[in-house]
Amino acid sequence: MRPISSQRPQRPGDRWRSACVVFCHSVLVLIIGVLLWRSWDFQFHNNFDIVGWVSAHQYPKQRELIAYVGAFGCVILGVVSGWFLMSIYAPSLVSRDSLSATSTIPNPSRWPRLPSRWRVAVVWILIPILLYLYLYDGRNIHGAVDLFHEGERLAPLNSLLRDGIPFRDIYIQHGLFQNVGKPLLAAKLGTPSLASLRAVERLIVPVGYLAFYLLGLQVFRSWLTAVALILFASSQSFWVSDRHALGLLAVAALVHALHHRESPCTQSDKRWWRFMWTDRWILVSGLLTTLAFFYSTEVGLYTFAAAGLFLGIWGITRRDNQLLQRWLPLSCYVIGALSALIPFVLYFGWYGALDDLIRNTFIQTAYQIPTWGLPYPSLLPALREITSFTAIKEFVLGETFRWYFPGIVYLIATGVLTFRAVRGGFWTQPSNAVLFIVLLEGVLLFRTALGRSDFGHLIYGSTLFWVFLLIALESSLAYGIRQMRGNGPSLRKVGSLLVPVLVFGTFGWYVYSVHHPLDAVRDRVKRVVRGETFPRTSPVVWDRLGALQIEDSQRAHLQRVVAFIQQNTRPEEPIFDFSSQGAYYFFADRPSATRYHQIAYAATPAMQREVIRDLEQTRTRLVIYRTGGWFDKIDGIPATERHPLIARYLDKHYTQAADIDGTVILLR
Repeated sequence: MRPISSQRPQRPGDRWRSACVVFCHSVLVLIIGVLLWRSWDFQFHNNFDIVGWVSAHQYPKQRELIAYVGAFGCVILGVVSGWFLMSIYAPSLVSRDSLSATSTIPNPSRWPRLPSRWRVAVVWILIPILLYLYLYDGRNIHGAVDLFHEGERLAPLNSLLRDGIPFRDIYIQHGLFQNVGKPLLAAKLGTPSLASLRAVERLIVPVGYLAFYLLGLQVFRSWLTAVALILFASSQSFWVSDRHALGLLAVAALVHALHHRESPCTQSDKRWWRFMWTDRWILVSGLLTTLAFFYSTEVGLYTFAAAGLFLGIWGITRRDNQLLQRWLPLSCYVIGALSALIPFVLYFGWYGALDDLIRNTFIQTAYQIPTWGLPYPSLLPALREITSFTAIKEFVLGETFRWYFPGIVYLIATGVLTFRAVRGGFWTQPSNAVLFIVLLEGVLLFRTALGRSDFGHLIYGSTLFWVFLLIALESSLAYGIRQMRGNGPSLRKVGSLLVPVLVFGTFGWYVYSVHHPLDAVRDRVKRVVRGETFPRTSPVVWDRLGALQIEDSQRAHLQRVVAFIQQNTRPEEPIFDFSSQGAYYFFADRPSATRYHQIAYAATPAMQREVIRDLEQTRTRLVIYRTGGWFDKIDGIPATERHPLIARYLDKHYTQAADIDGTVILLR
């Protein structure tokens, strides 16, 4: 091979030719990887003795995780090996003139430009206020009580009202702020009732979208695209949870640092605060990551992993700074994360709950898939049914494609970034770093959908794929405008419009057909104009229910169950709920005999033995055994099979005392 320096200059089409060659080679490697994966005989292993859907069906869940990670590995390997082969057999396509990657994302939020004196007022104040009003739906606080999911917040509140300490006295499934902070805030602002909790939750829900908007301001060329991001993400059959908010803000702060990072001070400058001030936004990102961890544990962990991995790779691969300067961003990030951790460590250490916090976090992360794992939808059966153009359309608009679409988007983004990396000059373009950190966050967050494969967790795990869809949309528009402004032949200008037309047409058809954003916008605007977003008043018929309208049949049933509990127990006498309907603790105003308010979380034999010890120590007299609903058989697995040790203990020491419309109550 000739030395690269002696190769001829790159011709205009060489970059596209090399990209096509690398793309085809990557697809070939990915196909080979799929064939090897299908030939692999996966065996089921139950390392934790946890009963769930995975163990009941002897399903080797690790095959999906290996496939997910392996797909990204195949794409990266395909791009790198394809580029290497071209450097041998087609060196003209990899000449040095191609090493300056084209920037996809210039300085954020610059097009269209607003006068500087108006930009802050409009983009950072007025638009967020309008978006909040657009997304706020306080009227929708009425409806049926979800004794399980709302019990995840009502049961902790019931313990807090009795001076319970989180983690020590309350097992927390999602996060400290999510399960404890919100209900406590609702009780302080209003009354300890479900109506107050729902009202506070409606106030907080739009914050997730606003954080997504702020991230969009840092990523996109235009603030208009950031607004479009929220309109699409809040369309039908999609939402952004408030649990994402702090994680998205942490990523936004990191992206802001990449766009506006100042030149580091010289290594001879020993004043440490100068170094810290250089990467102050990265420090803020670390602080927000810790807060995200205490709001929603998995979001905080994913964000920490994504940011730490990104900054670590940045420090290893950058060669344009001195050694200290390369590792300064990662150091600032860790310092920010640890600084925000200090008050929590002091608080829980003071109450002797620090070890419970660590244990709780380990349970949340280590036992998630064995406890809650579901099979990822298979792609091959859906592909076999594609026999015509109509079948292709039905497949693309169907549920199976929705499951694979975010992964496909992330794989394409991975291939593009790897291609830019092997061409050289990766870190010289801020757009590459921005796409990289957003990609890492999106890929890690999608593990939520990969582990708990149901519709809600699919939406929860695929939030950031909207960013890449709109990047493609915005970039294709910018490409078309750039080509039309050029001095080339008119035929070439017309041809260049095919790219944005194709991208816009495909995106618009899919999103309109699946998510109906225009209908969602019209309905929300009508509610705002008519003033239907504000809470409706309702008489208080039950203190713990509050001013909430629910079906008379459910209210009567709840009151009968609560009346029986209160008649057969003293006010401070603990009860036990074996039906995972934790809201009964709150409505009956009785303490829980164990810290596992939702018994579904006591998954391992050791945790079940802990519950039995609690029942013995408190001599718990009353047990809610089952309610006749879905949560008696979560994922089709009866509670007696999920928790056999507890079930045997209850059968031995308790007898049935009442059956209130399917709700069975036992007494010792």
